[in-house]
Amino acid sequence: MSLIKCKECQKEFSSNAKACPNCGAPNKKTSGCAMLFLILFGTIVVVVVYINSTTPKSPPPTASQITEKQKVDEEAKKQELAKLQANLIEFKKGLQSYNLDYQCHIDERSKRLVIIVDNSWHSQHYQNRLQAAQNLLKVWTKITSDPYAKIEITDFNGNTVGGSHGALSGAWVNKE
Repeated sequence: MSLIKCKECQKEFSSNAKACPNCGAPNKKTSGCAMLFLILFGTIVVVVVYINSTTPKSPPPTASQITEKQKVDEEAKKQELAKLQANLIEFKKGLQSYNLDYQCHIDERSKRLVIIVDNSWHSQHYQNRLQAAQNLLKVWTKITSDPYAKIEITDFNGNTVGGSHGALSGAWVNKE
């Protein structure tokens, strides 16, 4: 307990008193913990402002840089499609070795192999179609070396009759 001066009337009174006994002004004492917090917070603000003001800002990309990135992206897409087309040729050779005459193409948007089957596909038992779809998916996955490769099996009318669910999953076929 110590004596402090009143900020209003300049008279001394106890630091434990809630107000000055002479003028009634409230005793607004700040605790050491609050003062330490304010100093620490102020220091952090100053450091952040300093770091932001000294960090060099990179200029926005120029039009030529943007078009260069687009060219690189387009070239990567072309290379990926060329690789898929090469894989498709190998896949068709494999089909021919099993006397399977399915029409196939790559859907450029989804990067998915589309296999077009004839009407005899529908007349096969569901389990046989499922096994065939799984085998086609396994072969395509092996050729592409892509565990996330997908296939879509359609009939001549463009109706999807089977395909792959997703990465590392089996194939599916419609039960119809």
